[in-house]
Amino acid sequence: MNRDDAIKRIEKCLRLSKSSNPHEAAAALRQAQALMSQYGVELADVEAAAVGEAIVKSGAMMNPPAWERFLAIQMAECFACTVVFRARWDRGEFVFFGMGANARIAAYAHQVLLRQIRLARVQYIATKLRRCKPARKRARADDFCEGWIIAAAEKAAKLRPSAPEQLAIDRYIESKIGEVKTREVMVGGEKARREDLNHGFAEGEKAQIHHGVDQAAARPQLEAPK
Repeated sequence: MNRDDAIKRIEKCLRLSKSSNPHEAAAALRQAQALMSQYGVELADVEAAAVGEAIVKSGAMMNPPAWERFLAIQMAECFACTVVFRARWDRGEFVFFGMGANARIAAYAHQVLLRQIRLARVQYIATKLRRCKPARKRARADDFCEGWIIAAAEKAAKLRPSAPEQLAIDRYIESKIGEVKTREVMVGGEKARREDLNHGFAEGEKAQIHHGVDQAAARPQLEAPK
């Protein structure tokens, strides 16, 4: 039995240790402790085995726009996950890490909302920012996106699952990709126009979030406004 198999066996023993039968529970706990000692496994390693990951392709290879990173961070927070941007040789991607189905849910929400906000951004530029200079147009569109994401995230937050063991997620990420550098995300900057934020918030409130069912667990369905 290798270490991965041992972790699976330990996980099973720990589940059995919660049995209502005291003798069965005690025996399972002793076996779990013995295996952990034999294979050098800590509880965080066992919990990390329950962590899943899901990937969403970014529109950028190396440096996605601030509003896209902001959306990823908001969806990760909504569904109790950690998100990391990873640059591959042929693409950039957001990787969501979470307990159970949470990573898949966060990635799905991000992917669907990303399509919606891209469309909303294009429409806002075409209808409200036609006379702006290119640099100012981008800045104001970023402000619009920030407001949009805040509103959409408030809806998504209503579907937030119970908080996971963050230590387990951190251990899993460390084992998969090593140390992760954090980066502060600012959308719009200090001179963000309140008008653009408000327009974005109003449009973001139109995002529709419903419960659906996938093969493993319930997940939200986010639809474009009709």
